[in-house]
Amino acid sequence: MKGNGIHMQDNDSTVSASEADSQHPNITPRTSGASTPNTLEQEYDHAFDHATLEEDYFNEHLPQYEADNQDHLPKDQPHSHDDESIFCAILPQRRAVWMEKGTKIKLSALAAGALIDAAVLVPKNLSLYPARSHTPPPGPTDPISGVLSAAHGTVGGVVMGVADYPIEITKMAKADRDVAAGLATDFALDSGKGVSRIVGTGLKAPMDMTLNISRGFGNLPKLYGDETVRKEEKVTGIASGLGAAGKGFGLGLYDGITGLVTQPMNGAKKGGVGGFFAGIGKGLGGVVCKPAAGAVGLTAYTFKGVYEEVQNKRDDHLKSTLLGDGKRESKKCSEEDRLVIIERWFSLVQSAEMGEKARYHGVSLSILTETGVKNATAPSLYGWMFEDINHSGDGGLYGELLTNRAFEGSDITFGSIPGFTGNSIVWQENECNPTGPVITGYKPLGNSTIRLDNYRPLSHSHQTVLALDIPTTVNTSTTPVGFANMGWWGIPVSPQTYNVSFFIYPNQFRNQNKLKTEITVSLQSNLTGEIFASKVIPAQSWNVVNYTHVTAQIVCDVQAPNTNNTLAITFDPKETAGQTYYFDQISLFGETFKGYRNGLRKDLAEHIYDLGPKFLRWPGGNNLEGYSFQRRWKWWETIGPLEERWARPGNWQYYNTNGMGLLEFLEWTEAMEAENVLGIFSGYSLSDGNGGNSAEYPLTEEAMYPVLKEALDELEFCMGSTDTYWGAKRAEYGHPEPFKIQYIEIGNEDWFSKAYPFRFKYLYDGLKAAYPDIILISSAYNENPTYTIDLPPGSMWDTHHYEEPKFFINQFDFFDNWQERTNNTNVTIMIGEYSVYQVDTPSGAVNFSNPPDLHVSYPRMISALAEGVYLLGAERNPNVVKLSSYAPSLQNWNWYNWTPNLIGFDADPAHTVLSTSYWLQKLFNAYRGIESVTVENTEGDFGDLYWASSAEEGKVFLKVINVNGTEVPLKVDVESSWTSVNGTIMSNPDPNGFNFKNNATAIVPRPLNLTSSYPIGNGSWSWNVPAYSITVLQFNL
Repeated sequence: MKGNGIHMQDNDSTVSASEADSQHPNITPRTSGASTPNTLEQEYDHAFDHATLEEDYFNEHLPQYEADNQDHLPKDQPHSHDDESIFCAILPQRRAVWMEKGTKIKLSALAAGALIDAAVLVPKNLSLYPARSHTPPPGPTDPISGVLSAAHGTVGGVVMGVADYPIEITKMAKADRDVAAGLATDFALDSGKGVSRIVGTGLKAPMDMTLNISRGFGNLPKLYGDETVRKEEKVTGIASGLGAAGKGFGLGLYDGITGLVTQPMNGAKKGGVGGFFAGIGKGLGGVVCKPAAGAVGLTAYTFKGVYEEVQNKRDDHLKSTLLGDGKRESKKCSEEDRLVIIERWFSLVQSAEMGEKARYHGVSLSILTETGVKNATAPSLYGWMFEDINHSGDGGLYGELLTNRAFEGSDITFGSIPGFTGNSIVWQENECNPTGPVITGYKPLGNSTIRLDNYRPLSHSHQTVLALDIPTTVNTSTTPVGFANMGWWGIPVSPQTYNVSFFIYPNQFRNQNKLKTEITVSLQSNLTGEIFASKVIPAQSWNVVNYTHVTAQIVCDVQAPNTNNTLAITFDPKETAGQTYYFDQISLFGETFKGYRNGLRKDLAEHIYDLGPKFLRWPGGNNLEGYSFQRRWKWWETIGPLEERWARPGNWQYYNTNGMGLLEFLEWTEAMEAENVLGIFSGYSLSDGNGGNSAEYPLTEEAMYPVLKEALDELEFCMGSTDTYWGAKRAEYGHPEPFKIQYIEIGNEDWFSKAYPFRFKYLYDGLKAAYPDIILISSAYNENPTYTIDLPPGSMWDTHHYEEPKFFINQFDFFDNWQERTNNTNVTIMIGEYSVYQVDTPSGAVNFSNPPDLHVSYPRMISALAEGVYLLGAERNPNVVKLSSYAPSLQNWNWYNWTPNLIGFDADPAHTVLSTSYWLQKLFNAYRGIESVTVENTEGDFGDLYWASSAEEGKVFLKVINVNGTEVPLKVDVESSWTSVNGTIMSNPDPNGFNFKNNATAIVPRPLNLTSSYPIGNGSWSWNVPAYSITVLQFNL
């Protein structure tokens, strides 16, 4: 079975408690296929599957290299093994061992080897990374502390050399013979390393001791205020060591003797008589300490010169080894891999050159708040797109905590089969019936069994139920019997009130002797069985004709240590021995967003709400269209009581419960005060995911009328009065007040189809006649090379882009004069789906097979930069671009089939990760004026920086993006008088950095730390814009 982490059973199978325990030790992730990385580590592992030479270099050489040079590495040197900055700029999953001297680009051995083989680089332009620093450290403050410090270092080195001996001997003593033999070999090798460390420490001891004594004597006068102490000379080899020794001795004598005269004189000038006597003291101290420092330094710096010369030879050997190994690694790569390395190199060099150009030229901007052209900004520009993909709905945002609550369907995988055209089902969770019911997510408790049953359906739409069989043999047991549901890869248990509900029906024949039974519902640990909270449902006689709907609340006041928990429904074994019960629609909800019944998972919804989305585009997306006409999203099957709704196989290879139905979407927008962008079925289906030209309704008005009627009925449910049929239904289901629908999108990505021009015009005319004030959106324009849609004035075009960073940057000016350029008067644009999907390539063609060296699995800093530039282009054209939404929006860490996404999550709210693209949208949405403002550039141009400005009462906002690798000087003039400036910035030194679990706040907006926040002269202000940064400046008028 492929990609399935929860055990699957056939419909008529039974599962014993002991079997279930082995099958369900915990919840494990499911994926859509082996090629989909589920973790950050897996994503890195996919890239360039060769031996990682750099790991060996860092593990074997760098620790000793750092230990040998800890006094010489600068304090801000990024040499921590967990530091993102130590990775190769071209192959970010590999360690950097080189730095190119001109561009300062860090390279792995493999990357350097490929570039040298291609004659792009020459070895002389490479230096080891991290480089040894020859800058002398501050040193001890006096000779005594110098002696102690040197002694401590020497003893520490010796101790480290011998520390492993007892441990290794103990391992050999405890191990069996075969393991001990291997450990003995390792011990012999490690012994050599230990001896080497001890000998090396011993040889360094004289140098360390004399250097620290010399530095201590040299620094001692500083304690008494002597400002004439000279800086220590750099020593890079034997020649400079001898020079430093001789120079230090001579100057030490000179400074010490002359200080007897110069120190009192200088003291008298600064402090009069008191200064004179203080100078005498400084002179007397100097005449002792400075010659002493020089005398000891004769030996110390000679030792230091010899030591550095040895280190230089060692570095030369390392360079030779790494160059050779890098070339050998390069030859193992395919030609395609080498081309990728070369392409990325030139891209990085170009970025560095652009940064250099910007750094030297800078940008000067004038914000024309008084004389410039102003346009009203698009009030609903930033919104949210949702469809149930990546288990973003069921198992995600939808508040239901139990998996497979009604046994409605199961997972499948589509793929290709030789000999057949297009997609076919290549794996199915239910081995007999694709998408058929399974018992996934359940386990029996006590000595009971569970199975699926079709003889006692709950309703016409719920034909399969869970049967719980309790054997007669449990009548002597005290262990509760029943079953547990393990949730969507776990259940978060925290202090709150949980709502439990289910339908129950007794087997009258087996239960006739005792129809009245008590039930306990509890939240338990799946690991230990600990009960965190429970509720007893009093004994009652269950209805023997129809199912009984049971509801209960579990009040929990504890926090579980993890999410590997279950909801258990149990009986007393002595009271129920020999009985059978049937269950369906088994449900558990925690607290929902704003308390809506059947509502949204609170923590995820709050993240969306914090973003401030102005609209919600729903219900999709491909999931609207279905993989067949019959299995499309039928809105009337998603309303009413849950037990009467029809679930469906969704377009993303798992079953949709439709618990998040039409009314729930409308209540979502109501709760978040957002506009509705409602997608309606347009007569096109993806037909098993085959995409282009898959399945379309016949091109006649008679064939298309049911599609139009379906949409009109849906709008009546949303907006109709309670006097209408569907408006009355809405009231019956709890919401008599009508909702507002401002936007209707006709289909989704219909450019894949052949006949959208006919279907669009027919539906547009029919909908416009009934609802003239609604803005109708076309899901296609000119994407299909065989036609261009005639967009009526007042309509909108939905454009989608999953592209490379350079595409979005190059499209910065795409919306400028778009209406005039395309002759689309009064037609506007919705950017309905967008994201950086892969890294830049020479061709710019996106590879949707997601090769790991190209695909961007998590939004990176470069993603936010490029998407931000694109959105600035939209903000600059508010008369053209009215709506925008990133897609997809949510990714369940445990099961997903599309990356990247705005938010990643699992059952534990603490694991939620808000991506760089999320923070970009939040930042841009939070700082938008009511009018766009003209900005003139008097120096510099787009490319150096990208910018846009808007204003509101008392504030002017300037958004600035630097996509370059160096800072760019910025000068701003504001026509209106202003008093102060502040700002918010999001930046990262590595453009490929991203947020991930356990480092979720690596890249987030932060308050801008400005050294100058006030106007100078005529209202100018200057600031250096950091590399790879997105900044919002607020000028307060």
